[in-house]
Amino acid sequence: MRRWLATIGMSLFALLAGAEARDAHACGNAVEGVNPFAMAVGNIERQVDTGQLPEAALAMRSAQPVSPKVESYLDQRLVLLSALTVSRSRGELSLLHSKLSPEADSPVARMNEALAVLEKRAKRINAEFEDKGWLAEALAPIPGRGFEAKDKLVEMEANGVMRSAWGFAALSRLRRAPDTKAPPAVVGPLLALEAARAQLSDSRCARMSLAAKRVCGVERDQRPSSPVALSASGGN
Repeated sequence: MRRWLATIGMSLFALLAGAEARDAHACGNAVEGVNPFAMAVGNIERQVDTGQLPEAALAMRSAQPVSPKVESYLDQRLVLLSALTVSRSRGELSLLHSKLSPEADSPVARMNEALAVLEKRAKRINAEFEDKGWLAEALAPIPGRGFEAKDKLVEMEANGVMRSAWGFAALSRLRRAPDTKAPPAVVGPLLALEAARAQLSDSRCARMSLAAKRVCGVERDQRPSSPVALSASGGN
């Protein structure tokens, strides 16, 4: 029994020592081999998240992969971030590697080009809630697609799967827009109810974002200011 326990103890010690050595080696390599492209993409992602869109677009032009074959994921991430930049700027900025000709270039054309990128991601078999939220957010300002976007965003909010403050901001704007399909007799009450729900979306946006004023149009500590807004959260 003692010999058996000693054998287990020595094996466990060797295993832990080996793991510690491997961890130390890995940490050393991480420090020595910092990937500048990965760092650039990370910084751009923070800029896009916090609404520093012109700065992000400028940084994308100068970000270059060290090894394109190895860093294909990062390059794809950069194209995604570019599509979000175009969408969130309402087409004021251009897509990275845009295929639009000078004659066809316009804010609407840029928005459609960015939308194609986001639709492709959202239709993947392994698409995540994040992908679906980005698509709904991009659909929101496009004429004729607002109802579709609102349905998607309301469902995500109700199920607690909204992953981006920008999604809450888009939903808030949609809720404040008049419902042209509603009967005239209910337009007033419906607008009041939707305004309360929009305030709730503003509050959720502000709590999620690190740049609430820029992303949500409200201060970070905003909360629903009326009982109506709180009661509206039950029905989206």
